[in-house]
Amino acid sequence: HLPHSALAASMGNSASKREADEAKRKADAEALQRAAEERARADELEKYLIAEEAERTRLLNLRKTRESLGVVLQTHGRGYCQRRRYKREKAGFQRRWHIAKELLATEESYVRSLELIVNQFVKPLQASLTTPHPIVTNQQLRTVFSQVESIAVVNKHFLDDLTSCMANWSVNSCIGAIFLRFVDLLKSYIPYVSNYTNSSDTLDSLQSSNPRFVAWLGITVALPECHDHDLPSLLIMPVQRIPRYAMLLTDMLKHTPKDHADYPALVEATEKVRTVATVVNESKRDVDKFQDKLALAAKLTPSQDHVIMGQHIKLVRQGPLDVGGSPLVFVLLSTVLLKCKEKEKGTKWKVQTTYDISHLKVTDVADNNTSTTQFKHSFQIEHSGNKKERFIVSAPTDELKQQWLLDLYNASRSLCRSREGSPS
Repeated sequence: HLPHSALAASMGNSASKREADEAKRKADAEALQRAAEERARADELEKYLIAEEAERTRLLNLRKTRESLGVVLQTHGRGYCQRRRYKREKAGFQRRWHIAKELLATEESYVRSLELIVNQFVKPLQASLTTPHPIVTNQQLRTVFSQVESIAVVNKHFLDDLTSCMANWSVNSCIGAIFLRFVDLLKSYIPYVSNYTNSSDTLDSLQSSNPRFVAWLGITVALPECHDHDLPSLLIMPVQRIPRYAMLLTDMLKHTPKDHADYPALVEATEKVRTVATVVNESKRDVDKFQDKLALAAKLTPSQDHVIMGQHIKLVRQGPLDVGGSPLVFVLLSTVLLKCKEKEKGTKWKVQTTYDISHLKVTDVADNNTSTTQFKHSFQIEHSGNKKERFIVSAPTDELKQQWLLDLYNASRSLCRSREGSPS
């Protein structure tokens, strides 16, 4: 047996060893756990890095795909726009070509007509002036044909330039510069158009009072060179030509790109031709009004030429009005009012009464409440001149009634003022 002290010492050593072993075991276990946790964290970090790299790669590929698609779309879009622009410009250039062809074709026909006037009408009549018995006087010749010889020369030069341009036509060809060289010469048309009414009057006078002229004109018009053109239809051509130029230039400008070499000149030429056309149109309106008076004079019986055809007489209004249920036609001129009965539908009007409008009094009449239309849209006309008369007329509509009232009032007022010497 061991002594008690030895046994106690031995037992103490065993306990210390067990504690040391337990501490070591715990330390090892903790070390293993930490190592496992570190490995788990490393695995998670690696997975995160792999996922992040994959997402970065996906985004990069997506960007590349979008950029590639954008390039494709841009290329396609640019190509589409370029194709559309090409088609539009091609259509514009084709339209320019057709307008230029129309301009050339009509100009050729127009110049032929001008030369026909000069060669078949003007020159023979000029030659007759040197004979003992001329067909017309020099003054009559100048009045009828006015500036037509100058116009023929101007337009022949214009046609030559136009023909040269069209012979070498391309997408870069320019018409505007030709018009700019020509446009100032168009002013020779203004006196021609202003004189056109006098020309027509003189021609009518010659045809009604000069048998030699009538016979000569009949022979001349029958010539093959005249192609059945009568003289009045030839003489009106210069009146109609300037508005035609303005229309063709406007159409040409519309189909010319702004970056085309022809564009600036076309803009300037169009504006200048429009200015001349405005002056010509004002003169043409006077011509049209004169033609309206001629047409009216041909309808009236007995003849009212002494009333209608005066230089300062204006045709204000004409149309149907009822008087006591009878349909009549009234013609308002700047000096008189004519009451007419229609003889032949639209072709002949018999003048019943002529009223001096300075002696007229016009009064509005309110529409009657009865069912009859006799007093609808009516007004009263009272004449206080040598032949006193009062009657009620009815217009087809209230609008026409108001127009008649206004025109009658203004015409009467203007005539009274002019007779008093005051400005109308």
